[in-house]
Amino acid sequence: MYFYSIEKLKTRLAEGPLPEKESVTYVIGFAAITALTGLLPTVSDTWHYVNGSISVLLAFIGTYWIYLQNGGAEGDNFIHRYIVLGWVSVIRYLTFAAPAFIIVLAAAHYFFALAGTRVDWLYYPAIAIFEALFYTYFGRQFIDLMQKTKAHGSLPKS
Repeated sequence: MYFYSIEKLKTRLAEGPLPEKESVTYVIGFAAITALTGLLPTVSDTWHYVNGSISVLLAFIGTYWIYLQNGGAEGDNFIHRYIVLGWVSVIRYLTFAAPAFIIVLAAAHYFFALAGTRVDWLYYPAIAIFEALFYTYFGRQFIDLMQKTKAHGSLPKS
């Protein structure tokens, strides 16, 4: 199972799907990360629901865009690639984006607090940006995967 080495993983996926025995570990990891989001503290206010709606919209748009990068209706192994490549993409994205996200929010919180301004409104657009940037990053991995797939001559059958 790959945790961080995305180039080797894309090369393997370009050659074809991983064996089911190996794929299931990615499904379990993906499910675990998804379930962990339920542990995040939430506040039940209007902005929370607006932000949740934006997250769902970004998930639909981002996933559809990634589907198109995989070849759309003519693509191959989309679900397999989405889950397997998604696992490593999430780990890599969180490694570099989460610390930057925390630093930017902490700095903003500090400067807004100095000015005596409430800062809680800042978290909602920041989360939406964080999510949109993830789908951009993930989509770029699919673009690279498709280039590797073409190079290996294992394009989907029409």
